[in-house]
Amino acid sequence: MEKIFVLISLFTCFLAFNKGANIFKEKNNSINHIDDSIKKLKSLNGEYSIVDTESNESSPIVSLSKPNFGETYYEGGNEADNFQKYNFTMGEYFENLFDYIPYNSVGSCGYVALIAAMSYYDTFYNDDIIPSIYEFNEYAAKNKNDLKYKSPGVMRLPYNENAYSSYYEFCNETQNYNLQSKLLLLNNENSDNFTGGTNGWTFNGLLKKFYSSDKNIVKGEKYTTQVEYIDSIKRIIDTGNPAILQISKSVNCDLDNHAVVAYDYDENGIYANFGLEKSATHKLINSDGYNTIFGIFTLDFSSFDHKHSNNY
Repeated sequence: MEKIFVLISLFTCFLAFNKGANIFKEKNNSINHIDDSIKKLKSLNGEYSIVDTESNESSPIVSLSKPNFGETYYEGGNEADNFQKYNFTMGEYFENLFDYIPYNSVGSCGYVALIAAMSYYDTFYNDDIIPSIYEFNEYAAKNKNDLKYKSPGVMRLPYNENAYSSYYEFCNETQNYNLQSKLLLLNNENSDNFTGGTNGWTFNGLLKKFYSSDKNIVKGEKYTTQVEYIDSIKRIIDTGNPAILQISKSVNCDLDNHAVVAYDYDENGIYANFGLEKSATHKLINSDGYNTIFGIFTLDFSSFDHKHSNNY
């Protein structure tokens, strides 16, 4: 009887998940620059009371017009570069973020998604969001297309268990140039209980440690229905910002959780970078059997000034 109830519950979640994914708004022609995106997200978080990381209160549903992501975010860079004025979009950035996204070792997908979102803001909003010692980009680029297809970010460093006695040792020895290792160490103070797993509800405290700041950067949302989750994700994307999602599926009666970065949607559903293989940078969030969203997180860097980066 218990198994029947679990199966019915999962099927109900799956129906809601897919039903929500088919609710879409028409695009308009408004231009969405990164400054506007930051302001819109801050306004959205304040006006609609998107919850902080320790709360489970839900937000009301609201619709916003969707910008045209064919327009520009990036304006700066080295004035001597022939391609410095190329217009990059949020979709292009995340779809081409593979070579310089962290490697998902030992179930560290939460850190992969967090750093991917940080890299986006570091590239387009403020180059100090990620310290330069951790940044990586395409130095061999000859033209704008070389840049477009290798989005800048951080080191992609897999854990080699044959070279290190433990994952803790690996992180400890690479933390000075691998951001993923640095954040893992900050989030795991006890080496005896060291784990690659995390969840979005720890992100806010983690970034406070990283920046030595009392500013709340991470905002989280938790809802009761999949339709509410879908609507909220679209609302965030409409402001021109990515959303970190926690998703799950059932595998042999166990839950398989994953973290992804959602950045666009159309009539087929919501697209995300899964932080895995190269073919997984532009996938529908209900791919591979994932049928439940159980957390949404956004990064509010409005406390940082806007200054152009040289990441591209």
